[in-house]
Amino acid sequence: MSVVPGTSKQWNVGWGGQGISKFAALTIFVGIFGCTKNDEEKTIPPEWVTAARAVTIGDMEKALGKPNDWASEKQFLNWTSPHSGGVKILKVLCRDVCAASEAPSEVLYLYLPSEGGRPKHVVRLDTPK
Repeated sequence: MSVVPGTSKQWNVGWGGQGISKFAALTIFVGIFGCTKNDEEKTIPPEWVTAARAVTIGDMEKALGKPNDWASEKQFLNWTSPHSGGVKILKVLCRDVCAASEAPSEVLYLYLPSEGGRPKHVVRLDTPK
């Protein structure tokens, strides 16, 4: 059978018009889903950003409540927020023992994936001088 261009008896190449559009739609969906998941990991809770600018650790506790992990003898405090793919952590590092009157020496945002391993995102937030 001969194939004449422009007629209904053209070759069907496998992907066809519908196959290509389905593939494109699937690619776009996967791309958007992947970007959304990544954005969740990178999104720092706004109350944490505000608390990171506090002058003392006592001011941070007033804004956020008691930390989930109080390791003042190790010179750090953690506030945590579990999410579907892991845990968001606000880590406050102290020079001495993390007393309420002490200023934090450094405030970090970390995202730990559920699978374990190293943090995926580490961001240094503003800290008082």
